[in-house]
Amino acid sequence: MFVLSHLKDTVRVQARDFGLDRATVITSEINRKYSNKVLPDLGLCIALFDLLDASEGKVLYGDGCLYHRVEFTLVVFRPFLGEHIVGTVKSSSPTGVRVSLKFFDDIHIPYRSLQTPSAYDPALNEFFWASEYSDPETASSMPGDLLSIGEDQRLYMQIGQPIRIRIEEEHFLDVGPKEAPKAPNPPPEGVEISALEDQLRKEREEGIPPYSLVASCDGPGLGILAWWQSEEEAGQEVP
Repeated sequence: MFVLSHLKDTVRVQARDFGLDRATVITSEINRKYSNKVLPDLGLCIALFDLLDASEGKVLYGDGCLYHRVEFTLVVFRPFLGEHIVGTVKSSSPTGVRVSLKFFDDIHIPYRSLQTPSAYDPALNEFFWASEYSDPETASSMPGDLLSIGEDQRLYMQIGQPIRIRIEEEHFLDVGPKEAPKAPNPPPEGVEISALEDQLRKEREEGIPPYSLVASCDGPGLGILAWWQSEEEAGQEVP
C-alpha cells in the first residue's frame, strides 16, 4: 500500500531559519511542500522517509534565501493493482460505494463490483447483499426484485463499517494550468444567488480528484468484515 520514492529537488530556506539545524529545516520544508500532495504517476505523498543528501546552500542575488539541492526518499501511498486493503464505508449512492482510509477518501466501488447479488435500498441510501442467493444452487430461486426480500435476508453496507476491498484500477488526473474561467452568467430567473452559489460550491467539492482508485468487493472474504467474522467465529466453535 505504501512505497518509497526517490526524488531530487531544490529547497528554499528562509533567512529567519539560518540559525537552525540545516537538516531539520530542510526536512520541514520537504514535508511542507510534498505532504498530502499528489504527484502524477507516483501517488499521494505522505511524509519524508530519509534525507539522503543536501548541498551547501547558495544565495541568489536580491533574494536573501539559501537554496539547497537535495536528494531524498518519500513515503508514498500507491497500492498495487490486486492488493487487498481495509477501509471504512464513507457513503453510498445508486452508482456504488465510496470507501475511506481516513487519509484518503477517493476510492469508489461501482455497483457492478459489489458482492453478487446486491441491491440498492433508496429508503436507507445503502446497498445490501442478499447472501442467501449467492450460491449457484439457490440463485435460481432468487426473486426478480431483491427489494422484496425480508430485512433478515439483507446484509447492509452501513456508513462507518470496516470493509475489505480489492484495488482494480488507478486514475491520475492532469491538473496542469488550464484556460482561465469565464465570467459567470447571471442566475436564471427565479433562482436565488445564494442557491446558485451553493450549487457551484457543491460542484467544486465533488470535482474529479487528481488521484483516485476503483475497487471491488465481490469475492470470498471481501466486503464488510462483520459478514465474515461471524462465519469464522461459528467455524471456530465447531470441535
